[in-house]
Amino acid sequence: AGFKSEIKLTVAKPSDIKPNIELKEKMPKLSGMKYDNALNAAKDKNIRIKVVDYVYTDEQEREVITKQSVDVNEEVSFDDVVELTVSLGNDPVEIPDLSYYTQEDAQFLLSARGLKGKFREQESATVKEGLVIGTQPSAGENVSPDTEVTVIISSGKEAFQMPDVVGKQEKDALKILKEDNGLVVHTVYEENDSKPEGEVLNQSVKAGEEVKSGNEVTITVCTHSPTFEVPKVVGKTKKEAKKSLENAGFKVTISESYDDKVEKDHVISQSPKEGSKLKKGDTVVITVSKGKK
Repeated sequence: AGFKSEIKLTVAKPSDIKPNIELKEKMPKLSGMKYDNALNAAKDKNIRIKVVDYVYTDEQEREVITKQSVDVNEEVSFDDVVELTVSLGNDPVEIPDLSYYTQEDAQFLLSARGLKGKFREQESATVKEGLVIGTQPSAGENVSPDTEVTVIISSGKEAFQMPDVVGKQEKDALKILKEDNGLVVHTVYEENDSKPEGEVLNQSVKAGEEVKSGNEVTITVCTHSPTFEVPKVVGKTKKEAKKSLENAGFKVTISESYDDKVEKDHVISQSPKEGSKLKKGDTVVITVSKGKK
């Protein structure tokens, strides 16, 4: 049978006790008693009790009181509430499957089972950065409470050095950056009659810098054709943004995303950013808010 952390307890309610607020009782020893017995002993003395914590221990079986907030023989009035700690015993705990949880959520799930978490990072081509790849021991294994579980967090894909594409033709640069290395490439243009048409003049991430697949880079490409400035559409409604970009001679691609801060149907971001130079007919991607999730 799997480990269950729930303990069903009967709680002493004020209506169960006939108060005499003038009367003071000497605190009995509840530590070492089963909870039901401790409850009855407290009721006999008109003492109110409250369970404030549960602990795993191999010194006491389940449902036994391990600690009381008032020492034995101290005086207790009806207004006082004696706080108790109850044993969860030392039953085996099943390690939960933490795959794809965040580190914060993984820590919470371990703590709820009385387990300790130790976190380390590992590169992964399949698990998003910041999410759990797996655990050691593995999910489903039974271990004793207080066991330290190693949780492996993805640091994302393997890093590599940014290629140098300045001086290359646009199509060659796109192959190197997009197809060969999985980078997200944005292209802007600059009028320059002194360089060959289509040559890469600049790249936003310098050659040799550390990047990972999925990172973004913008390349500036030489053109001998007229270029036009991309207008600012961030903050506009989807309809206004689309109209503004199309009037400027650009095609528009729209993606949507939930956003707690940006009003629904308003533009969160645009790519390329405002002020970038494009040719007529080039595409601008805008991300529009779907509102709060």
